[in-house]
Amino acid sequence: MCSILQPFRCKKRRLFIYALLFSGGVNALFIFCGPQDIGAIFTIGIVSEFAAAIFPTLFFTMLGDAADYSEYKNGRRATGLIYSAGSFVTKFGGGLAAALIGAILAAFRYDGMDSSTIEGAIPGIKMLMSWIPALVALLAAVLMTLYPLNQTKMDEITHELAARRMQ
Repeated sequence: MCSILQPFRCKKRRLFIYALLFSGGVNALFIFCGPQDIGAIFTIGIVSEFAAAIFPTLFFTMLGDAADYSEYKNGRRATGLIYSAGSFVTKFGGGLAAALIGAILAAFRYDGMDSSTIEGAIPGIKMLMSWIPALVALLAAVLMTLYPLNQTKMDEITHELAARRMQ
């Protein structure tokens, strides 16, 4: 298990999974908050973002691992292609999330131009803040278990690439 005292010894995939599960679990707590629970809402949001803040760093670090793997398998480095694909996926995911938010708010008949629709949209907003992110985080954690570039494999790849470059 990852230790706070040894952050650089923690495996990236495992850390990503732990951060996903922690962030998703904390987000699920929003469902218990009422409109007057402002302190709890801010506390949950801050704690959740603390875990979520590690995602971009790990994601782009893992793209570097994918570039190493590409060089290992194909004999040439495709760093630019891999990072641009990662950037595309990030932007596509943001667009997909925005579409999901719009669809859920529309399902609850929210109209931004009509303040009387806010009350009816509150259950949808609570879903968007609580169990939907928790489910997405859980799904992402499950998918991350399929990520093949674990630390043992990356150590092997790094050693092999270093040996190739010495030749």
